[in-house]
Amino acid sequence: MKSISFLKIAAVAAFMAVGISVSAQAQAGTGTWNSTASGPTMYQTQWTYYSRVMTPPARVPSTAQVNYIWWADKFSWFPSALTTYLCSTNSAYCYQIGGTSGGYSIPTGYYNASDQFQFAFRDKDPSPAHTYSSSFQSNPIGGGHQLFLGYQY
Repeated sequence: MKSISFLKIAAVAAFMAVGISVSAQAQAGTGTWNSTASGPTMYQTQWTYYSRVMTPPARVPSTAQVNYIWWADKFSWFPSALTTYLCSTNSAYCYQIGGTSGGYSIPTGYYNASDQFQFAFRDKDPSPAHTYSSSFQSNPIGGGHQLFLGYQY
């Protein structure tokens, strides 16, 4: 009788172990990473300028997909028609994330969280393209842009 009880316990334990391993595989992992980028100095309107590249930490899984972004732009002054993009340097895909200063976004399209990223900035001033110095303004100087990225894998 004791051997039958032992077999039942062993079978239940084996079933529970299989159930635990299956449910563990079904759960998704999450993580975050953040970085800071310098540049650019903007010289004229209607031209796109790029920040330095931001590289994720090595711990980010290659299968991780971005599910939210928080960013903050820093310039010496903000052109009124500034548009901000986040670009994946691996896919050359840029996603418009907003205008001036920063915000929160849930990107549409595919972003791999292990990609390198950089900000792109464009002053979409509707007047004809011109240099800032021609309109007696200093060039907007960028630096210390922040990216905080959440991902799931």
